[in-house]
Amino acid sequence: MIEKATEDEIEVEVVCDDPRHRLCVVRRKPLPIEELIRFVVGPDGAIVPDIRNKLPGRGVWVTADQTAVAEALKTKAFQRSLKKPVRVDAGLPDLIGKLLEKRALEALSFVNKSGELILGFERVLETIGAGNALQIMHGSDAGADGSRKLDGKRAAMAGDTAVTPSIVCFSIDQLSLALGRPNVVHAAFLDGPASRNFIEQTGRLTRYRSG
Repeated sequence: MIEKATEDEIEVEVVCDDPRHRLCVVRRKPLPIEELIRFVVGPDGAIVPDIRNKLPGRGVWVTADQTAVAEALKTKAFQRSLKKPVRVDAGLPDLIGKLLEKRALEALSFVNKSGELILGFERVLETIGAGNALQIMHGSDAGADGSRKLDGKRAAMAGDTAVTPSIVCFSIDQLSLALGRPNVVHAAFLDGPASRNFIEQTGRLTRYRSG
């Protein structure tokens, strides 16, 4: 538990002895930090999403899905938890989605620089066949036949082992722009820290959008 916390801080920052958990001020239950979004009050008195959990100030934590964030606005959860008037933009749920998307695409560019990214249908198919694909990704507007073939190959290689769904968060144009390459449709990720970070960020984005 955080030492020397004030009564107000206990409500929004401290919930149990596990320092990796915080209280969601909407659903009123402790969750791992990875499943929450932190908010702080900016210099102008407005609520600011702290996607990277690095901004100074007392934090207010909300479950990382757009339904919970919308509920926080509706119920004035930020004002209630901070015990003071704050300004909350009505577009906050959409803003968070854009910030999570931006962070995931930035993570993708690091995968490319790290050498952990394989592009192109045939090369992705070969990577899957060699058992080296940690995860695969398709553009959200990719042709169904190609995506189905790659997914089927991955499932066949896994056998009885459960396979996580392929990443389909971004359009072909978004992937091409992020990687500075034309027509990026399919990709495979080799195991490594950059790939694992990207997979984590896209998982967070997907959960936020579907919440």
